[in-house]
Amino acid sequence: MDDSDELLVRIGFSVATQGDLVELRDKLGLSRTALAALIGTSPDSLRKWETGKQGMKRTSAMQVGSWWTAAQKELDKYELSGHDIYELTPVSNVVWQLGVSLATIMRWCTEGELDHEDLGVLGLFIYKYEVKPS
Repeated sequence: MDDSDELLVRIGFSVATQGDLVELRDKLGLSRTALAALIGTSPDSLRKWETGKQGMKRTSAMQVGSWWTAAQKELDKYELSGHDIYELTPVSNVVWQLGVSLATIMRWCTEGELDHEDLGVLGLFIYKYEVKPS
């Protein structure tokens, strides 16, 4: 394992066990299930890491560290462009709020019917003004 891999492992251990993933989930409005899917792990594993009920394997820590590093770059890029992340809601929330399928939301985005942002490893987000409360 080279130095950059070791750094990713340390980052992964740290963000999973020190509350950074929970904080990011809250900031973005993501469920644990949605965040786990983005990282590429199970919601149960993520819960256990976050609560300290299960240690992480080095490979998992590297995966989380790699995702975290990419996620921070996406957030920085979005926020440095003058946008506010709080104007957005995750596509998973919109599916639930509107009671339509993900395929329908994706079609609406592709056809320009919903203003949205693709934040790479963070996933697809819809502008909150597009989701009218029922």
